[in-house]
Amino acid sequence: MKTLVLKNCRLIPYLTEGFVVQENQLADVVIEDKRIKTILPAGTAFEGDIDILDVKGDTLMPGMLDLHMHFDFTTMDVLQIKYRSAVKELVEGIEYGFDYLRSGYTTVRDCGSAFNLGVTLRDMYAKGTIMGPRVIASGHCNTPTAPGNAEFGPLYKVFDDVADARKIVREDIEAGCDFVKYMATGAVMNIGGDPGAMICSFEELKALSDAAKEQGTYVAAHCHGKKGIMACAEAEIGSIEHASYIDDACIETLLAHGNQTFIVPTVEIAYSMLKDLTGNTPAFMHERSIEIMEHISEYMTKAYRAGIRLGWGTDADRVTFNEFPGLEFIARKAAG
Repeated sequence: MKTLVLKNCRLIPYLTEGFVVQENQLADVVIEDKRIKTILPAGTAFEGDIDILDVKGDTLMPGMLDLHMHFDFTTMDVLQIKYRSAVKELVEGIEYGFDYLRSGYTTVRDCGSAFNLGVTLRDMYAKGTIMGPRVIASGHCNTPTAPGNAEFGPLYKVFDDVADARKIVREDIEAGCDFVKYMATGAVMNIGGDPGAMICSFEELKALSDAAKEQGTYVAAHCHGKKGIMACAEAEIGSIEHASYIDDACIETLLAHGNQTFIVPTVEIAYSMLKDLTGNTPAFMHERSIEIMEHISEYMTKAYRAGIRLGWGTDADRVTFNEFPGLEFIARKAAG
């Protein structure tokens, strides 16, 4: 395979193991077979059949990953999402994917979109039909009947029976999903919902988890409250999304069950609601974000130090993502 050389790169010292970066020093990075072969001082002479790209002093860094996003979450106004047509959903999703790529994210995990949008975009990107990041995709947000579901229209897929859990998993896999999304507690954005309340039974969680494992995949559970977090750990759910009300008992339970369940905090969305950065955060969302940010600040660092495996996710809407780039970094620093 042809060699690619990126010349005159500004490097981040923490990410250049084996190559000492002096102050203001530029470097040439040699890539073979899609992997970095070596890093050399800038100005190194190269011969042979190689491609050279002069980066001209720009910073070189690995592609970032967002493990919790939604291609159809382009606004905080859920009514726009609810009544959007499938065609408009696709077009706006394509644009949002390009925004991610432009911002340095080369891999994203879509945690639920209407019309199986994430699956469609994943395949289009993989084929090279359009430009976008690598995608790990779920389908709809599978959910029990709960307050506020109707506000999101086709995003949610409702079922209420343990016996249907296996069918739901199989339907998602048949539709091409990489994993299964499930709403285990109320949502911050659901009118009338209680983020801390568990809205499903343990039996439903366990049935979903077992069925997903049989299919070689896992369940990602939307889960804010303590009771839900502990139930997800006991059911060996693959990942808990948000985990806003994690506490010492939750940390102990996660560790007691082999630390198998990942936590994907999404601090940015709570922080942006708290600060009302977009200027259109509904009052009930703002009120909920106050308590959530206080709790995250107290316990999420404790979870990290205890060895709980934490992922990087934003749950950002497109407006916030574009107007406040890198906000998850800022939000996590604010949360300690």
